[in-house]
Amino acid sequence: MNKDDISVADLESGGGKLNPMQSGFSRGPPSPPKKNIRAIGDFTVPADDPLQPLGNRQEPGHDDAFLRDELLIAQLLSGVAFDSADKVLEMYESTLDDPEAFSSDNFAEVTRNAEDTWQDTMTEAAIAALLLLIAKTVTRGENKISRGIVGDAPSRRQLIEDMTRVVTFRTNQFFTDQVVPALQRQVGKLFETTAAMDPPDLTGIRSILDRRLKSVPYWRVVANASASRAYHYGYLKAAQFQGHTGYRFVAVIDQLTSDICNELDGREWQIADAVNLMEQVAGANSIDAVKTIMPWPRFADIQGLDSNALRGIGVMVPPLHGNCRSTIIPV
Repeated sequence: MNKDDISVADLESGGGKLNPMQSGFSRGPPSPPKKNIRAIGDFTVPADDPLQPLGNRQEPGHDDAFLRDELLIAQLLSGVAFDSADKVLEMYESTLDDPEAFSSDNFAEVTRNAEDTWQDTMTEAAIAALLLLIAKTVTRGENKISRGIVGDAPSRRQLIEDMTRVVTFRTNQFFTDQVVPALQRQVGKLFETTAAMDPPDLTGIRSILDRRLKSVPYWRVVANASASRAYHYGYLKAAQFQGHTGYRFVAVIDQLTSDICNELDGREWQIADAVNLMEQVAGANSIDAVKTIMPWPRFADIQGLDSNALRGIGVMVPPLHGNCRSTIIPV
């Protein structure tokens, strides 16, 4: 069975079983949940640090159209991360089990190897599932305006592949940006505070590895960014196909609304400009490039700017920050 025959509903129910070391999906019963974990396919998320299915994201009368897709992507990324974390932790065990033989050189070597393992495992395990989920999210945005796929199919497929690649950039960068600096700081403290002949206390390093490698909130932010961008790209392309030329930014106004989204609520831009911006993001060759093209600004950086100025710096399409709920409507 082709992986495109598996629906999002299959993933939600566990009916579409994903083997992280294969390139596609196969039918099969969901993996039996282990103690204190939530299962999605072959992946697991600890029950004591769960992804919140709704939390404060869904307000009365508000259609949070891409939330379901966001949660599925977050569950996928979290599950792959937990599996990858176990492999990385095993690599550190020999170093951490013998404090007397511990040295900065052998720890640095293990860290370099662990970084490569993390990136290889995350990319290999997540890519096929991400392609499917992001394609489904783009379709959901299209269906909000027009039933059926719109626009040029080859270009659409390429855009979905590019969006998936942006997500894999973030998964690969996680170990380098979130884990390695914390390890380096902890190792530096060890050598500053441990007497020359005493074995170092490695519990702090173990704690960092366990806590950082299994950081569910990070994957929620990545999932929010990818789901929101995929949904709004599909939405904008469908609106363009239907003859709309402009759109309005719509924030969810409540006690949780960010200053940034409140500032942009009601602003209007041209659809063609937004589509061009999002296609630039999809084609970016690094996360730094994404941040430059379509940044998540500080409120102080955009306060008082008119719509043309905001367009000039790429601040015009959700999401504008982590866990952004804002959306758009055609005008």
